[in-house]
Amino acid sequence: MKYRQVCGMLLALWSASVSAETFVVTKVTDDDGPCTIDDCALREAVLAANAFPGADVIEVPGGTYQLSLVGPVPENICMTGDVDITDDLEIRGDPFADVTIIGDGTDRVFDLLGSSVVELSHLVITGGFSPDGGGGIRVSGSGFAASGFTLRDSAVIGNATNGDGGGIRIGAVPTATIERCLVEGNTSEQRGGGIFVSLSTPFRFTDVINSTITNNTAFVGGGIYLFGTAFHSITNSTIADNEADVLFSDGFVGDITNRLTLENTLFVNNECGYIAAIPMSNGHNIEGPTATCFVPGDGDQMGVADILLGPLAANGGPTRTYALLPGSPAIDAGLDSDCPATDQRGVARPLDGDFDSVAQCDIGAFEAGSITASEIPTVGGLGLLIFASLLATAGLFRRRLRHRRRLE
Repeated sequence: MKYRQVCGMLLALWSASVSAETFVVTKVTDDDGPCTIDDCALREAVLAANAFPGADVIEVPGGTYQLSLVGPVPENICMTGDVDITDDLEIRGDPFADVTIIGDGTDRVFDLLGSSVVELSHLVITGGFSPDGGGGIRVSGSGFAASGFTLRDSAVIGNATNGDGGGIRIGAVPTATIERCLVEGNTSEQRGGGIFVSLSTPFRFTDVINSTITNNTAFVGGGIYLFGTAFHSITNSTIADNEADVLFSDGFVGDITNRLTLENTLFVNNECGYIAAIPMSNGHNIEGPTATCFVPGDGDQMGVADILLGPLAANGGPTRTYALLPGSPAIDAGLDSDCPATDQRGVARPLDGDFDSVAQCDIGAFEAGSITASEIPTVGGLGLLIFASLLATAGLFRRRLRHRRRLE
């Protein structure tokens, strides 16, 4: 009996020691063979992580990773098409180099399946297409309930879908966090050009923090479409220049009885709409030039003619941002009590942006102040060229969708 107990304990210790693995990607080609120390593609690393129980880690060095193994759609075993994740996993891109993952044009880029906790960081996710939602990333696809999703310091750019969620589609997940990210130039033929969230169970949460959602297009809900009865918050983010065919839905749409709170957030050149629910303002938001996105509260500014934003540019950090220009009403106008520790670029908050010797949190994803772009790691020239090419492709896709609607 004692022998069996000792063997059981040893087996348990061995299982724990091998239940979590770290895989390092060593090549940019798209292969589906075994992942070895000196020969491991991204897809091979995910296949290996799916096979190992526990919270595995994949480290991805700088490079452009083109998914090229085209196969039947849907296919949920990660052998072809998108990268299917079925177990707890963290994928870490190199924070000091471009890590760009490009879809094959017939499938999305990432599909998060099963009851798993997944975190993606320091990645550019682009070139994905899906006929049924989540052009870049789908969370809880195929009816599975995932247990957590986090996207940090990443860009979701130039993806498209005939369904909901051109960039990201989030389903039945208890918690989802999008932090210090750029969601740009994605297209949905239905709801949510940038992000679509469908959480029909109360006490589930989605948080968008220090992120920029811009230039996305959809039939309804150009930037974000929130559906269901869950709780959502948008904090210190910038929602700008999104477009939708349905009036009053460029920026975002709140559908049914979701609970949305807004704080320290900019809404620029996009109107909003709601079905049965009007968002709660926690204060210190700015909208301009329209006034449709929230009921004003403490410190809110509505209908501002010019918020004084610079162009979307590499202002430092892993993703592009809209800088606050001198004199912007967003500078030193945020609520300090819930101010995140950094802005989208990783710059510490708060800074004294108006030089009155008092540091106060800015409104939006960018913190103005004495930090310069040269002091923060930024996306390189190759990444910007890829962005420009894929955004042009996304523009052609948007025009094709609009032409199709006119014909119908």
